[in-house]
Amino acid sequence: MTSIIRKSLTAAVAAVSLGAMVAATATPAAAWGRHWGGGWGPGIAAGVLGGLAVGAFAAGSRAPAYAEPVYAEPGPYDAGYGPVCHKEWQPVYRGDGVYIRDRLVRVCD
Repeated sequence: MTSIIRKSLTAAVAAVSLGAMVAATATPAAAWGRHWGGGWGPGIAAGVLGGLAVGAFAAGSRAPAYAEPVYAEPGPYDAGYGPVCHKEWQPVYRGDGVYIRDRLVRVCD
């Protein structure tokens, strides 16, 4: 559920920032518009800064801040005393000899 919310929030922020960039860089359609009010500089700067902000937000929301835990089945345990045990799959049969399924059992040597 959180991934759906995260994707929706990311899309909303991207849409708002793109709309703000378009609104901020829109100039009147006049021949003298480029030389009055700063030319292309403010629009390019706003686009670069907006792109960096959206990119940083997207990069921060994609990767977790920490590594996810790794779960693995422990191997045979031998501390020098007692039996060495491990787990293995063995078949299960009904009373009349018909195979039912496999199950994980602990086997000690």
